[in-house]
Amino acid sequence: MESVYKGFNFSSNAENYRRYRPDYPDDLFHYLAMLSDNHENAWDVATGNGQAAIGLAQHFTKVYASDISTRQLENAHQRKNIKYFVGSAEQCKFPDESMDIITVAQALHWLDIEKFFSEAKRILRPGGILAVWNYQLLEINLEVDAVIRHLYGHVLGDYWPMQRKTLENHFSEFQFPFQTIPAPDFKVEKTWTFDQVIGYLNSWSATQNYIQQEQKNPISQLSQKLIFAWCDTNHMKKVRWPIKLTVCRKPES
Repeated sequence: MESVYKGFNFSSNAENYRRYRPDYPDDLFHYLAMLSDNHENAWDVATGNGQAAIGLAQHFTKVYASDISTRQLENAHQRKNIKYFVGSAEQCKFPDESMDIITVAQALHWLDIEKFFSEAKRILRPGGILAVWNYQLLEINLEVDAVIRHLYGHVLGDYWPMQRKTLENHFSEFQFPFQTIPAPDFKVEKTWTFDQVIGYLNSWSATQNYIQQEQKNPISQLSQKLIFAWCDTNHMKKVRWPIKLTVCRKPES
């Protein structure tokens, strides 16, 4: 089976994706760095605009960050030790046993899992780390959360790609190539305006699918309910995304 990730709606929505998608906490990358025996080479798969790559760049000498979407890479965060390139997760040109860590942030469900795991086994050095994670539905408060859950599950339910279910199940159906390591809980925390949350909801692939198919914006249809639930749209609120992290290590021999 070929990769189902074709840039999807992320290419056409690349600028909003960079602007409104949350980055990941520093303590997540500090934890991964502590797990890793070596800190020379890291590969961030399906990097998008480089949100995970910039975190890895603080701890690894060289970060290789690949994506099949040129538009996403054009909007990527630049660092001197990050090399962005257009490339497939399932077939890459890295030498055998050349990477200390491989990461996939919010993208594993788009890949051909069997082929990607085969590449990960080939490319990781003995003792190397494979780390994948996704953040869950955002949390603000009971009132706002109720409206967003209705949007997510009922209004947009049929507009999510089928791979979304894999993400919701935290990849429980996947047979990871190495024994997994118990990992702590992490979360993304931001203080956002009402407009930033609206921008984030508009960056969802299901929202873009809905707009393309129905020729109207589902967020606009719920705007009054969101405004009422927010209460004072001039007041910023804390936004949280729980992170589900899965980590495994390639055996030393």
